[in-house]
Amino acid sequence: MSGIFAVDIGVGQGSGLSLVLLGLYIGPVLQLFSLEPISKEVQLLSYIDDGTVLTQSTHLVQNLPKLTVAYGVIYRLLMALGLVLEHDKSEVYHFSRSRGESHPPIDLGFAPYTEDTLLGPKLY
Repeated sequence: MSGIFAVDIGVGQGSGLSLVLLGLYIGPVLQLFSLEPISKEVQLLSYIDDGTVLTQSTHLVQNLPKLTVAYGVIYRLLMALGLVLEHDKSEVYHFSRSRGESHPPIDLGFAPYTEDTLLGPKLY
């Protein structure tokens, strides 16, 4: 038996083990997120390895600060577990029943979606 040592090897996508490991990591993230104050205004859902952050307000622009805070919490939780949140794979969809409401972009607080390169919403 060898001693403990660092290994820089991942589990292949589609591997049967990857879903088991994902469940072991995502469960605590969902539980810990529910303990955060922002979870009273924002919901975190997960289907396999796709996460969704939901919130509602009277106007879309009111959602942006809530989503930014929630995204930061999720990022810190994943980092604490040794996982990586790939910011460039993030997407935003805005939904509103109001006709003519603008679709504001969001500053997630993490590159590449900050200041000059905001994350813009998808139309469909």
